[in-house]
Amino acid sequence: MEKYTYDSELFSDLFKDVNGFRPRDHEFYSTNDPDVKQEIWDSYIASIEEENLRIELSRTESIKKFNGLIKKTINLGAGNFKTAVRWILDGAGVMHKDRLALEEFLYNSGISNTSLAVRIKKIY
Repeated sequence: MEKYTYDSELFSDLFKDVNGFRPRDHEFYSTNDPDVKQEIWDSYIASIEEENLRIELSRTESIKKFNGLIKKTINLGAGNFKTAVRWILDGAGVMHKDRLALEEFLYNSGISNTSLAVRIKKIY
């Protein structure tokens, strides 16, 4: 097993993924100790993994919540998934064939880029 997994050429990208901007005068570049570089690298990798987990948990909760809304709408009289989705979109003011508004709605609902969003787009 390799002791060092960091990549000096990719550190700037990793740093930017975590912080939103590129590093300047960072300890990663100023140290000559590979153990220190590896510790810094690992901490940034851990930050990315934590954020990815947070995003996945949030997406899972959003899907669960939206599916609950669909079930509730079906029980209120929509009768099926397709009609429930149409009622929900109409209630949200998303006009039929307005793809941009649909994308915004899906994003704000936390379900964009999910299989549920794909099903909704097929209906709409």
